[in-house]
Amino acid sequence: MNWILSVIIWWLISAVILLILDRLNIGIKVGDFGTALVAALVIAVLNLVLGTILRLLALPLNLITLFLLSWLISWFIYAIVLYVAAKIVRGFEIRSFLSALIGALVMAILNWGADWLLQRLFG
Repeated sequence: MNWILSVIIWWLISAVILLILDRLNIGIKVGDFGTALVAALVIAVLNLVLGTILRLLALPLNLITLFLLSWLISWFIYAIVLYVAAKIVRGFEIRSFLSALIGALVMAILNWGADWLLQRLFG
């Protein structure tokens, strides 16, 4: 699968996952599929820029803990990215940072499941 198609597929999957988060009633609201697409794009860009900066700032903590807490730090950073994206995208709302933490965890699990499924389907 070429990389452009792969990016489009993951963008659509991320938008669907955001709609699933909306249905779970955990304090995350997404207006419609268009809003989910915009939010997924903003989350991807923020994760690339803000997430990278936060991971670099967290590097000393990772080194001190010998990277044992890296999954926890990554989860926290992704929750920050979600929370900031909700402040940017109209129609995408997160009630509290706890909702962002829960949403980040659910998104990670659903992304893992989607990745597993796509690997089985398309090798």
